[in-house]
Amino acid sequence: MNKNWIALCLLAAALPATAIAGFKVSEQVSIVTLSSSSMRVRGSLIGAHNSSDGLQYIGCQNRYDFSYCWARDASGRTAMCSASEPGRVAAMRSVNAASYIDITMTNGTCANIEISTSSKWMSPVAPPMQVGQ
Repeated sequence: MNKNWIALCLLAAALPATAIAGFKVSEQVSIVTLSSSSMRVRGSLIGAHNSSDGLQYIGCQNRYDFSYCWARDASGRTAMCSASEPGRVAAMRSVNAASYIDITMTNGTCANIEISTSSKWMSPVAPPMQVGQ
C-alpha cells in the first residue's frame, strides 16, 4: 500500500503545474442581431485565437481620439463599430490579451461597451524549457 501511495505522489509531483492551475474560459466569438440597426458582439481574444475553425477574430484598434472594434464569428459573419466619445475610447483602449469584449453596436457606433480583463480569459503559458531538454 505504501509503495503505491509513494508512486502516486511521485507521479503527481512530476505533472506540470500549468496543466492543473487556474480557472480558464475560452469564449468564442458570438454575433447576434438585435434589430435591423443593432447587434451584440462578444467573445474573448484568446477564445477567438484558439478557435478550431480558423475564422474567428475579435479586437479593437485605437487612434488618438477615435477607436473601432471588429469581429468575425465561426460562420464568417462580420461586424464593426467605431466610437469617438472619450469614455468609450478609454474602454476600447483597455483591451489586451486577457480581455473579454461585449459590445452593442447601433448603426455602426459602439453604443455599449463592456471590457472584462481577468486571468480566466488568458491562454495557459507553457513553462520555460530548461537547457538540455
